[in-house]
Amino acid sequence: MAERRKTKSSNITSFGNSQVQRIHSDIHRIMDSREYDFYELEPVEVKEVLLDKNKLPKKSNGKPNYKYYGAIKGSWINNKDQQILGDGVHILPLDTQIKRYPVVGENVVCVNYFGQTYYSDIINIKNNPNNNIKTGLSDRNNTKISIQTTDEDFRYQRNIEANRGDLVLTGRYASSIKIGENDLVPSVQIVAGHNTEELEINEPVKHNLDKDDASIYVQAKGGSQEIKNPNPELSDIYTKGSVIVLDADYIVLNAKQVLRQQSGELNEVIGKNVEIKHNQKEGTIFTGETKKILDNLRNGPIEAVKREIQKCIEEIKKLGNVPQKEFEELKQLQQKLKDIKIDPSKTLGQITNLNPTLKTKEFIDLENEYKNAQKGLEQATPKAATDPVGFAIALGKLTKVISKFARGDFLRRDIITD
Repeated sequence: MAERRKTKSSNITSFGNSQVQRIHSDIHRIMDSREYDFYELEPVEVKEVLLDKNKLPKKSNGKPNYKYYGAIKGSWINNKDQQILGDGVHILPLDTQIKRYPVVGENVVCVNYFGQTYYSDIINIKNNPNNNIKTGLSDRNNTKISIQTTDEDFRYQRNIEANRGDLVLTGRYASSIKIGENDLVPSVQIVAGHNTEELEINEPVKHNLDKDDASIYVQAKGGSQEIKNPNPELSDIYTKGSVIVLDADYIVLNAKQVLRQQSGELNEVIGKNVEIKHNQKEGTIFTGETKKILDNLRNGPIEAVKREIQKCIEEIKKLGNVPQKEFEELKQLQQKLKDIKIDPSKTLGQITNLNPTLKTKEFIDLENEYKNAQKGLEQATPKAATDPVGFAIALGKLTKVISKFARGDFLRRDIITD
């Protein structure tokens, strides 16, 4: 991978004397040996990008080898005869979390580590987030060929207008994340579908909350943000303090269990049509004032059980790091977990003097499940040193039951009012 490229040769004239010639010859070799540029990284021209599962190399059992998902095939540009390490064909991404998948015809920076060739950054030949293709660099005759492996719409070939010090992540197709400042205030702006109207070709595009297709703006205190109201009969919104803005044609908040909106001052819902409905026979809809203690009844028992869960989590983390030989310390942790007691029937009464509406069958089943899990943990604890797997299974069952209590599955979700 690393190479030395000769830059120039020394030119020393012989003086005829044999001894002088030898000296000058030695000097000549020394000078020549140092007239090189050293290259630790080398570019590769991309010939193929393996993102199709059907094109991945196969294992011995005939199934795709997903180790090579995102790998590339290519040719060296400078030292064309050197070998690709690993299996001799595939070059893997260098970074484990952030992947910059190139397109065919682009050139990437490669390096060798631990007997494997890896690729990292795409060489920014055109300073274009959409297309930096330049073919033929790896061919011995340097032949340029015509190739198109990405949508080369001019709307996509733009950088993001930024401020000094900003961190900008730009996608190939008019999407970006800009982390930095807006009006001298900490800001994060996420945009999919930049508006490029009235811009010159390749002119950097500026985030525009009104015109971009979909945006999420997060801004700290100190700035202001004007949000255009889609209802022309109503005034625009001017924010104060820290703000999060979601702007798109269609916004969905999808909660699989509970979706709660709460506000310290005003919770406002405005629209041409407003619908509030439920889809179950026993469902209820209520509007009006509620007592604080009744409203907090939902969370009181849950918070109590959450504290017990946190204790379990802390001990589980420690348990995972305890070596097998340190049984004494392990026993202390087990004893601490064993001492955690939760009486579901008493917990509700301890939190509040009111009796919430319970789903009777669900509550009884969950209470029995808890008692069985706790009994199983007590039986597994003395054997933990010799059977850590059995102890871990018993502990997992108890933690799972506690989580069900924390979710409040046994409580009816009706709002209790005066």
